[in-house]
Amino acid sequence: MRRILFLISSCILVSWMTACKSAADDVEANSTTSDAVATFSEDSTDYIWDVSKVIDVQFNTSSASGTGDGLAISGTAITISKSGTYRFTGTLAGGQILVNTTDSGVVRLLLNGVTMTNSSSAPVYIKKAGRAVINVVEGTANSLSDASKYVYSGSATEPDAPIFSNVNLAIFGGGTLTLKGNYADGISSDDGLLIKSSTISVTAV
Repeated sequence: MRRILFLISSCILVSWMTACKSAADDVEANSTTSDAVATFSEDSTDYIWDVSKVIDVQFNTSSASGTGDGLAISGTAITISKSGTYRFTGTLAGGQILVNTTDSGVVRLLLNGVTMTNSSSAPVYIKKAGRAVINVVEGTANSLSDASKYVYSGSATEPDAPIFSNVNLAIFGGGTLTLKGNYADGISSDDGLLIKSSTISVTAV
């Protein structure tokens, strides 16, 4: 069962919104059953991290580079296996950031001027984590575009959006984020989704 919770506390630009509303009016609960959506609220610790412990990943069109505990890179595939703060910069074609952690901590993804495309899946796939946060770094322009036809393994039917999360996800920051959902959605979360700030433009099938 997919559960989605939108909490929008500032004016967000998306293609399917016609105007900015107040935070109180911007609460939308959407469920495929009559069950109540689980409570998901922002945490002040989402927006605080130790800059000396940030792990940097540089995209170089057809490859990526970076070192750090919990980070593994194979060609254009980036896997994050531990909670922490990871900063991404540059352009990557056919790439994916896969978050798959077993600990209960926060995984922060800092989009610091990123352009990512993927021809078979989602550029950002948060498969497993205690909690996930995306910071659209202030003053930067970022773009994510997914495949028009996904390649799944076995009976899998996810991900299905440029940003896909199986866990509670918060998005904030002073930068811009352009999402092109060629397969289905622009942003999809099986748990809670909180958009605190950022200028987000979504075009999705």
